[in-house]
Amino acid sequence: MTMSERESLAAELRRVEVALQRAYAAMDGSAESRTRLATVKQEYRIAEAAALRALGAEDALRLVEANDSPCAHT
Repeated sequence: MTMSERESLAAELRRVEVALQRAYAAMDGSAESRTRLATVKQEYRIAEAAALRALGAEDALRLVEANDSPCAHT
């Protein structure tokens, strides 16, 4: 895997992490906010799985933990 591919994976993980944090911050109990949170959680899982496949478990775990927050696992 090239460095640019690794950087692309890291950028996607950062993007979905920020989106997840924003979705939690915007939670107001409405159907729209719950739907947005569910959508962003799914995007996070997809990005995390892509990193696992591309990097292998050990490298991916380090990358995810470097970008991780408790919000991702609730």
